[in-house]
Amino acid sequence: MKKNTIIALGVLTAMSFSCKKEDTIQPVITLNGNIEQSVALNGTYSEAGATAMDNEDGDISDKVVISGTVNTNLKGEYRKYYDVQDSEGNKAATATRYVQVVNESDYMIGTYQATPTCSGTSTFNTYNTTVTVSEEVNNQIYIKRVMWLVEDDPVIAEINGNVIDIPAQTVGSNTVSGTATISGSDFLLNVSINGSSSYTCSIDHIKL
Repeated sequence: MKKNTIIALGVLTAMSFSCKKEDTIQPVITLNGNIEQSVALNGTYSEAGATAMDNEDGDISDKVVISGTVNTNLKGEYRKYYDVQDSEGNKAATATRYVQVVNESDYMIGTYQATPTCSGTSTFNTYNTTVTVSEEVNNQIYIKRVMWLVEDDPVIAEINGNVIDIPAQTVGSNTVSGTATISGSDFLLNVSINGSSSYTCSIDHIKL
């Protein structure tokens, strides 16, 4: 009788294991912080990480694998990917974070109507110019045209707060330098141009 009891218990145990429901439920990943994130060019990207929960294993955040890179020295969009799987091999849906590396002077990008007022008797007509930004240096902008200076290499300027500084530089056969004050996205540029002739001008730039 004892032998039969042992056999019966063994059968019941085997049945309990065989009747265990297969786990096919995916873990769930939740990003810490925002899905979309902005980082200043030349700044530092801080990885916020993610948490992961599974119906059987519980908290498996320590098993989350993060891939993808963010180059904070090059303007653009980058993506970070977050993956995890539970002890049964069920993989979570990949979570994605979108990271924008931005030049903080992006708001200056555009076309401007420039109206110059110069010292002396010389007069100059209103003209249009464009402003673009550096892909590698934060708060560095490029002014395509200053007065008659139209070169393949634009005038390089640096923004600090509401002030634009144009360090002395050679454009074509001229040396140019100056400063500007920003109001919104418009700016008033005071510039000196020295070449075959020398001019000191105040140029009002209105964004179109």
